[in-house]
Amino acid sequence: MNTQSITVDFPADILLALNETEAELKENIKISLAMRLYRLQKLTIGKAAQLSGLSRFEFETLLSENEI
Repeated sequence: MNTQSITVDFPADILLALNETEAELKENIKISLAMRLYRLQKLTIGKAAQLSGLSRFEFETLLSENEI
């Protein structure tokens, strides 16, 4: 799979405030973005699952848990 990187700058203390590692924040951002783009009908469920890094089943379960 071909990938592209996007850099987002955050204040230095955000990771500390969230009590997350950089990897955890990256994962949470990808999942949140995928759910939002799916909800806005910008991505199909398959593409949104791909963006989230989850299997389609895991992503569908997450959507259900978030009432989407």
